[in-house]
Amino acid sequence: MAKDVCLLLYDVSDEAVRELADIAPDMDIVRGSRGVIPDESVLKRVKVVYNHASKPFLALLSVPEAKPDWLQLRSAGYDDIDTDAIRAKGITVTNVRGIHGTQMSESLFGILLGRKRALFEAVRNQERAVWHHSDQSGEITGMTMTIVGAGAIGRQIARVATAAFGMTVIGVSRRGQRAPSFARMYKTADWTDAVRDADIVLNLLPLNTGTHHFFDAGAFRSFKRGAWFVNFGRGATVDTNALLAALEDGQLEFAALDVFEQEPLPADSPLWGRDDVLVTPHIAGVSAFYEERSFALFKANLAAYVKTGKPSQNVIDFP
Repeated sequence: MAKDVCLLLYDVSDEAVRELADIAPDMDIVRGSRGVIPDESVLKRVKVVYNHASKPFLALLSVPEAKPDWLQLRSAGYDDIDTDAIRAKGITVTNVRGIHGTQMSESLFGILLGRKRALFEAVRNQERAVWHHSDQSGEITGMTMTIVGAGAIGRQIARVATAAFGMTVIGVSRRGQRAPSFARMYKTADWTDAVRDADIVLNLLPLNTGTHHFFDAGAFRSFKRGAWFVNFGRGATVDTNALLAALEDGQLEFAALDVFEQEPLPADSPLWGRDDVLVTPHIAGVSAFYEERSFALFKANLAAYVKTGKPSQNVIDFP
């Protein structure tokens, strides 16, 4: 009898394949490709998929005889998967929530310090060989930051913010449950109350039907005047035109954007070239340790699947 298949839609080493084979000896570990559709005879036997790659995964969903149990994403976000088709097939989906906290925390505080300590200005001056003592240097210590979408990443950021910089951190989440390092927590329905006194608003929201253009003109008007806005969530959760208007009239003093409605950001975007905007190319979550952490989580989930028929970590509860 043919074995069930664990389909890898991401480049992995021979050693990694051997590790998976040791964990799941009764499965065929099949290396696929993000752009190539496996043979239908393979697709019919797939039970586990590592990494969502649209072309082969859509092909898998279209095969009536295919009955995959579980999809392990390599990302925290899931806005690019067909949730209706996933539900129709009864597929469990897990993500890698929790492996981004360290690098995204470091990215955030690099940005905040770069702006507050006038380091970005110093870099621009160096490029022009200009010696200038900035009178704009301040301190992030003691500032108030609100994190909208305060999940695992937000908790790591809150820990660093309070321990290293004595910041007051306010959180917003769906349920508004209290969490360590947060001075206060608010439900998403009450989120505007959480940003009124914030010096910095950090967006970590995922993209779904309820968060598209969450930050629109009305949202920015509810901010403290002169606040900073950082988007490490999803680009389409922010209305770019509303953001630009808020910067133009001084409602926002500064915006740091790592994600955008269109990526790559078009060369003619008005966001380029503004001194009050920092553009980074979706790198806040990048780390040399990303693959190691992602694969370790997959192995742990695969071990649980072999034992119980279900992955044990980061099962997504679709809204």
